[in-house]
Amino acid sequence: LERNNSGASLSNIYRKIIGNKTMSIMGNPNLGEVRGFLVAVENPARPNGVAISAEVWANELRLSGLDEKGGYAALGRVDLVLADLGTLSVSANTYTQGFGTIEQRVNERARDNLMQFDIAANIDAGKLVPKKARLSVPIYASINRSTLTPEFDPYDMDVNYRDKLNAAAPDKRDSIKRAAADITTIKTLNFTNVRVLQGPGRAGLLSLSNFDFSYSFTQTEHTSPVIAQNKVTRHRGGLGYTYIGQNNFIEPFKKIIKGKSPWLAFIRDANFNLKPSFLSFRADINRQFGEFIPRIVNTVNSKVDRVDTTYDKYFTFDRFYNLRWDLTRSVNVDFNATNNARVDEPFGRIDTKLKKDSVRTNFFKGGRNTLYQQKAIMNYNIPLNKFPFSDWITARYSYGTSYSWIGASRIAVNLGNTIENSQENNLNAQFNFGNLYAKSRWMRALDNIPPPRSKNDPKNGKSAPPAINPLGSVFPTKAEAIAGLLGQKRTDALKRWRQQRRDIKNAEKMLRQATTPELGGLERSAGKFITMFKNISINYGENFRSRLPGYMDSTNFIGQNFQTMAPGLDYVFGKQPDANWINNKISKGLLTKDSTFNFLYRQSFEQRLNITAQIEPIRELLIDITLDKSFTKDYTA
Repeated sequence: LERNNSGASLSNIYRKIIGNKTMSIMGNPNLGEVRGFLVAVENPARPNGVAISAEVWANELRLSGLDEKGGYAALGRVDLVLADLGTLSVSANTYTQGFGTIEQRVNERARDNLMQFDIAANIDAGKLVPKKARLSVPIYASINRSTLTPEFDPYDMDVNYRDKLNAAAPDKRDSIKRAAADITTIKTLNFTNVRVLQGPGRAGLLSLSNFDFSYSFTQTEHTSPVIAQNKVTRHRGGLGYTYIGQNNFIEPFKKIIKGKSPWLAFIRDANFNLKPSFLSFRADINRQFGEFIPRIVNTVNSKVDRVDTTYDKYFTFDRFYNLRWDLTRSVNVDFNATNNARVDEPFGRIDTKLKKDSVRTNFFKGGRNTLYQQKAIMNYNIPLNKFPFSDWITARYSYGTSYSWIGASRIAVNLGNTIENSQENNLNAQFNFGNLYAKSRWMRALDNIPPPRSKNDPKNGKSAPPAINPLGSVFPTKAEAIAGLLGQKRTDALKRWRQQRRDIKNAEKMLRQATTPELGGLERSAGKFITMFKNISINYGENFRSRLPGYMDSTNFIGQNFQTMAPGLDYVFGKQPDANWINNKISKGLLTKDSTFNFLYRQSFEQRLNITAQIEPIRELLIDITLDKSFTKDYTA
């Protein structure tokens, strides 16, 4: 400290006599960095000198007398509840050098002083406006600061920090404090899901309650003995729209076809829906600007006059789309897409009007697209249950597509972008033979074992009781029904008699259908064998995929550039390109002709078939049969 404060050169030996000892120092050694000692004896050669013999002893060095000075720690916290507005929390904690737990050794205890405080508020600002406004404005704000003060100076590690600070000139103490302390400050401000709450009515497509807004600000500042400034500022904003509707299926033929014939159910139950059941859009903006300036730490042999500032920044603009629409009760469509974009900005700090205008222009253009991905799926439940001959079959067909546009690297724009698409076709069918067998009286009788015959059974030789009306009422003859009646009364009686006759015929028909015939043992066994198939499930799928590198066009909306109409909505929604399609794009200049381009066009086809059958050839003997078939073909060019 004395040498440094006197202004003496670090490259020369500085000596001081203390009692009968001479202390010498050169450079800026730190005992805190000592890893070993070298003991040497110098005997400089002298012309005509007398030879000298010497015996040197070096005693073992031992460390003793550890500083076991203890420290203290404190922690305080205050939480305030601001009625229904929110909460406020204030906390602080500190510890000093030498603080540690009982089981910690001396070298594991704290070697610095910590002072930390934190203030956080969480409120709903919507409570400050009239209730009729129906505003929800959640706000979170906090500030956190941590300061670590070392025990020893970070540059002169064998010098106590307090001693160096006290020995320094008054005008240099502030700079020593700033360089020695390790300070971290974090500031946060969040607005989360700010929105207008839904009123008593049902939300429409353009209701304000469908919109929400979020914003987040975080700033982290860090300084230390080796960092002059490390400041990172992050902004994140989001605007969202979500509509959840109720399906309202319109059945135009419901009132026209009033009959209950099952053969007209397909037309009678035809329906459509004019509103989507789910619709959402979200735009997320992420902005980070980081500035890192290392601290200049000069040594004897290495002088650094200046260091470059490093910037860590990015600006992204992402959009998300989601749609679900039940076009009918049997047909529904799901669509989702993600568009990732980057807002290009000039190098360095954005501190000039020209740079700010450049960023603003790129932002309002939506940024430069780097990745676009979408998926669309259409499901169709084939209405076989609307026909009496096929209501024992359930079938479902799905058509799925995916599309991706991948932007080219900025250092190889001439190699073009990459587009990919896929097409998936799946057909699932379930044959429930149990429902089919139930349509036949003879097949229903296979599972009905007749009870023992009673004594009055005519097959046992005894007479059967007289037949009764299925409705349990007396049915007169036509003459008896109109006997003694004239005029309108005769006409009304004749109508009642005819209606009663129709009801009896319908009852007899239903009774015959509900009554199963009696089968013999051989007939029952043969029937069981014929109806041994219980369930059959068939799953069939065809998948097509293609990957085309070297695509030179951009993307605007749903993966399509509507100015050039490329690559075409047919490709976007799953069409597989052929040679004519590719040649057409080449003729329009949409594929790169760079001589260094060496990526391959890839196309693949996959076919899958799975059949699962359950049979019961013998009572309580179930057998599952599974058949799997797959076929794959890849093509590159």
